Amino acid sequence: MSAASRRGLTFVASLALLCPIAHAHPQDDGLDQVLEASGITSQVLSIDGQVQQQLATNPDLARLPAEDAARVRAAVASSFKGQDILQYVRGEVAQRLKSNDIEALRKFYADPFIKRVTALEKAMEKPDVPAQVQQYARKLQSAPAPASRVGLIGRLDQKVGGSDFAYAIASSSITGMLDGINRSLDPKHQLSPAALDKHAEKALAQIRQPMANFMMVSYLYAYRSLNDDELERYVKAYDSPPVSKLMSGFKAGFLRGLRQSSLNVGRAVSTLRAPPPAGK
Repeated sequence: MSAASRRGLTFVASLALLCPIAHAHPQDDGLDQVLEASGITSQVLSIDGQVQQQLATNPDLARLPAEDAARVRAAVASSFKGQDILQYVRGEVAQRLKSNDIEALRKFYADPFIKRVTALEKAMEKPDVPAQVQQYARKLQSAPAPASRVGLIGRLDQKVGGSDFAYAIASSSITGMLDGINRSLDPKHQLSPAALDKHAEKALAQIRQPMANFMMVSYLYAYRSLNDDELERYVKAYDSPPVSKLMSGFKAGFLRGLRQSSLNVGRAVSTLRAPPPAGK
């Protein structure tokens, strides 16, 4: 795997450690405070950087004429906006949480231990983290993490859906880019929807296992300062009904936002100039 690909996986991993669109925010309901305290807001807004990383390393764009490649990049970048996706997340979360849930979550995220763990997760968004995670991965090759630790991390991943989210981000951005590239071609050279899906599946198959491996390493790195008892406490925190509702809304809204963003790419590139026929 190339260094660029590894950087992309690291960025996706940092994100995972985290109805109509509701543009109007209810006054003083505390929901935005919960989204900010939980780290959800910063995670969602980071999608802009992840998409830029995908655009910079996607080999299919290199096969397009420079002008069309630039337009596809612009279409994808304008379609995947963290601020827009955040509105989907907020709408889904708002549907699930009652006022007593929000108050419970405000107290939950004010707990010093939870604030400490949330800070560890937010730290994964720093620009120097990819290099540090790669160095940590090399260390694990000679000194693997105990099986009990790996098991705890696996349970946490199941509860927060980190690996699934990382894959969903990659899937949506890759699908959107391929759709944009396909629409930029002369109609007679465009792939059918079935062929396009097959191409996307092939691209995703190449990154799924490396992504799962990198997610595990990233989790181990992110929570390395927690002992097993502390990590167990954090895993169990996700069994709390208010926290479960929050995560359910986060997942549903995030995936809805990604799907809509992917659809928007096709619309954004509908006026792209088709490359001239070969030989002309």
